[in-house]
Amino acid sequence: MKKLLLLVLILSLIGCTEKKMHSLELDRIDLKEAKMLDELFFEADLDSIEYILLEMTPDGESSINNILDYCVTNDYIFIHSSKKGGILQFNRSGKFIRHFAHKGDGPGETISINSISANEEKEELYISQLSTTLVYDFHGNYLKTIKISRLTSFQYYLKNNLWIETGKLFLPINYPRMIGLGIFNLDGDTIDIRNNFVNEEILSADITGIINSYLISGISNNYLSYISLSDTIFSLSSKGIEPVYEINTERTIEAKKKLSNFRSDNMIENNFLIHDFFETTDYFYVRVIYNSNMYIYSYNKTNKQQVYSLN
Repeated sequence: MKKLLLLVLILSLIGCTEKKMHSLELDRIDLKEAKMLDELFFEADLDSIEYILLEMTPDGESSINNILDYCVTNDYIFIHSSKKGGILQFNRSGKFIRHFAHKGDGPGETISINSISANEEKEELYISQLSTTLVYDFHGNYLKTIKISRLTSFQYYLKNNLWIETGKLFLPINYPRMIGLGIFNLDGDTIDIRNNFVNEEILSADITGIINSYLISGISNNYLSYISLSDTIFSLSSKGIEPVYEINTERTIEAKKKLSNFRSDNMIENNFLIHDFFETTDYFYVRVIYNSNMYIYSYNKTNKQQVYSLN
């Protein structure tokens, strides 16, 4: 079932629930060929909209500033907030339960959280940091720390004891222990990896690195991923890493050089920058920035129609 989860404001248009999807085919979205509309509406592509008002406790323990990452399970909502650090836990009705994994350098404490994800079968929450992943149960109890040999920015639990990861931002792609995209089991064994993002004709590998990356829950036990070294959206699943969407940005060589150079500012005039994206059963949506304006594009998977509007 497709669900749209809103936590006071919209946190995401795709939750952590399982859904069906069309067969994986590489679809092409031409940003300059799409037809402009005054507005885009998502309601027709959704079965339900769920509003959850998160409890604000009198002592301020549940207060949230910026949401840096979150995870939604069947029973709980886990949030990593810039205000409190650590993890805030609510039930699916929005009632505050606890604050755990506090900042510190002791066992089970956190220093700099990159991402969080959940294993519902084991009722475990995984808190990813630079070189370690902390494991907690759904009751806020610290279980163990797993050392990670790879340099990653985001790590999410997939299923069947698999993790998916994107490489560390602002490092050369050929740096030791660096990856582009990868799927690994919980023991650290490599299931699939994608590192072929270097084009020496554009930029040398020594200064080619990831500036932006996204991992967003897909609709068929998978994640969709984008990294700034490619205009391709990849699906990461237990089957491996597969390209599914190609976004035609028609970038110039100079723009490609700048977006591949981890030392540069990625704001470029007259070029599309991918901001984020999500998909439903019938549509793929992508938000892009063009000359300081943000636009949202809708791609119909069935008839290939492409439209967009000012966001």
